[in-house]
Amino acid sequence: MRTTTLCFDYEMQIRYLEKTFGGAFTLRLLPQDTGPQKVLFVKEEISPDCGIWHGKDAFGNVLTCGNLPVGADHLTSHVFGEVLVGLSEGEKAGSDADAFCYTFSKSPLTQPGEGIADLAEKAAKLADFQNPDSSVTRRAMVLCHLVHEALTYEKGRTGIHTSAEEALSYHAGVCEDYSHVLIALCRHFHLTARYVTGYLVGEGESHAWVEVKDRDLWVPLDPT
Repeated sequence: MRTTTLCFDYEMQIRYLEKTFGGAFTLRLLPQDTGPQKVLFVKEEISPDCGIWHGKDAFGNVLTCGNLPVGADHLTSHVFGEVLVGLSEGEKAGSDADAFCYTFSKSPLTQPGEGIADLAEKAAKLADFQNPDSSVTRRAMVLCHLVHEALTYEKGRTGIHTSAEEALSYHAGVCEDYSHVLIALCRHFHLTARYVTGYLVGEGESHAWVEVKDRDLWVPLDPT
């Protein structure tokens, strides 16, 4: 497995119109030390000086928590370091019970309708779906290709509340719409799929894609 070292340097600054009377803050800026990613080193600088502590949220994100001193007029966080990525084929998946919600839940944005049903009908006629020996990953890749062909990338046509069915009716959308459609399709075929967000390497823009559970691994797929 080929690995890559990534350097990151991020600064966030908030300025207040008036001096504060103090207050608490929680930041999610530190990288995770997970299976496919190892933190080589990281340094965090917080201004103004205040006592901070670290924890994790329910999704495993690293939290930086602290209390602003009375009279503070800004909050600045500077985080930099290096991470090693590409350490494994994918994140180890949990038990089937843990993945249940990813298989059968129907959120408002992935609720299936006529558009999803039409795509599912096309998929069911393809050889990879008629072959009982096709792997979960292979079937998910077929669905990924269908979604890519069904939509045209177009900014401004959809919003954060646009559902998969709406995006299909427009035949257009952005990465989050492609991902919602693929998740809806996967769940139609009882494939365990989840929504993932992150940043494009070298571009700095946020991006969304899908991970599908195949046996003990989460396999990433990008329909955009």
